[in-house]
Amino acid sequence: MEIREVKYFIAVIEAGSFTAAAKTLHMTQPALSWNIKQLEAKLETQLIERTQTGVSVTESGQVFYDGAKDVIAHLNRLDRLMKSEAQRIRRKIRFGLTILSSINYMDQFQGYVGKYPQVELNFVQRGSKEIQDMLIQDKLDAALISEPIYYSKLEENAKRLDGYYYDVGVVVAKDHPLANRERLTLRDIMTESFALVSDAYAIGQEVPRRCKELGFIPAINYRNDNWEVVLEHVAAYGSVTILPVDLLHIIARDDVEWIELDDEISRFHLQLVINYDKTHVDEYAIFQNLYEELMVNH
Repeated sequence: MEIREVKYFIAVIEAGSFTAAAKTLHMTQPALSWNIKQLEAKLETQLIERTQTGVSVTESGQVFYDGAKDVIAHLNRLDRLMKSEAQRIRRKIRFGLTILSSINYMDQFQGYVGKYPQVELNFVQRGSKEIQDMLIQDKLDAALISEPIYYSKLEENAKRLDGYYYDVGVVVAKDHPLANRERLTLRDIMTESFALVSDAYAIGQEVPRRCKELGFIPAINYRNDNWEVVLEHVAAYGSVTILPVDLLHIIARDDVEWIELDDEISRFHLQLVINYDKTHVDEYAIFQNLYEELMVNH
């Protein structure tokens, strides 16, 4: 005996006919009749008598109806109880952020977290490429990443945040021969020694790729995950680097010059990506609200 069959039986009794019950249940009358016959066969007793005006319940059917109503009522109470318990338990969501985004949009995220006390957002800060790797490996539920997106699976579940981006520029030492330039292309620095962030970052991936696209292999003689260490290398050893311009206001240094980069990779747009494979439908609604809130409050 299945709960579905029990609910069908109750619907027939309360509707007074198979036809009326079938309409209420959004199913065909023959299908409903077949399910009731299956239930009667399992119970080895007749529950309903068909009459010219509808149906009447047998003595056994009345006993079953009274008990079935109690069972369904208990199930409904249990369903409400478990949903309430699920709301009570704080849901943990793993959210990836590029380090720069966590700095630039800290206020937006802090205000957003306060609106969902039942949700515990665990922020993971990494470079965009590494965050995308973690999404693919199901180590994150959602993330705010910078383009490009390296996996087609993530593209299906991504939304670009209009107006959210960061620009990058060329950084050289104060006494570097190029320090007085207002604008540089990648070809202008093709013979220079590069110090870059690691390939865990989109910049670390895209600068070498773009250089190769332009016909040369950049001489990368130093890599580090830490922006400040990269800048120290630039100042001390005369290398060049490409970093987000926003760092100019975060890391104060008077021994380097920031120069505009004239290239198609000078701007990195941001996208909100949701890991559909592991994300609960309620969590998806939360992320959808986050997307809308970020768009409104930017």
